[in-house]
Amino acid sequence: MSLAIDRQLLVDALFDGRTETPDGLQMRSFGAMYIEDFEGARFDPEAARKLLKDARYDGAEISYRYRRDYYAGEMVTAQALQQMWRDVGLNVKLELVENYQQIVGPATDDGRATFTWSVTAYFADPLGQIYRQYGPDGRFQKEGYWYNDAFNRVGQTLASSMDLTARRAAARRLLEIFEADPPAMYLFLNTFFYAKDPSIEWLPGDTAFMDFRAGNLMFSRSTVKQDG
Repeated sequence: MSLAIDRQLLVDALFDGRTETPDGLQMRSFGAMYIEDFEGARFDPEAARKLLKDARYDGAEISYRYRRDYYAGEMVTAQALQQMWRDVGLNVKLELVENYQQIVGPATDDGRATFTWSVTAYFADPLGQIYRQYGPDGRFQKEGYWYNDAFNRVGQTLASSMDLTARRAAARRLLEIFEADPPAMYLFLNTFFYAKDPSIEWLPGDTAFMDFRAGNLMFSRSTVKQDG
């Protein structure tokens, strides 16, 4: 399913290029812990078709549950994804629901295949994003959606080491495992749009958290020339 997704097309067509496809499940705000040369998910519909053929996929229906634009553009994104999957031979049924309890609640296990989800970085480090969500204490493992022993072991280095080189190596390995045995398919950085007065100098980050610390917020003084 991931190989069938043209992420750059989603970014360009739905958001006019105002967001980006991440290089793996990571964010630039991680600073020294951002793995610059990591190659993330690729768009390869021919490879997707081959995998489906090798797997002898018989066209069985796959549910995709989503909500009415809890995330910006969620509905049109779902429709675009359905078409991309259809183009490689996947039979995906869109299921619009009202709340998350209808997506991941205990009574919704029957028939659920995939659904929308966000992977917010609670703090600017892989520990606050990929390992928080998909590690042993994250929802996906605790509720039995996914398990990977190597992922858990590597994550312990990320969580316990104070050495930058060791932590970067662990972060890279987590990204590699995520791509090889994916518990999810990331699409693009979640979009947040703001309006501000020209006198306010402020830059939003790549998460939902709004940084109003002194180094990121300034007010310029303006003067008004009056006639007479």
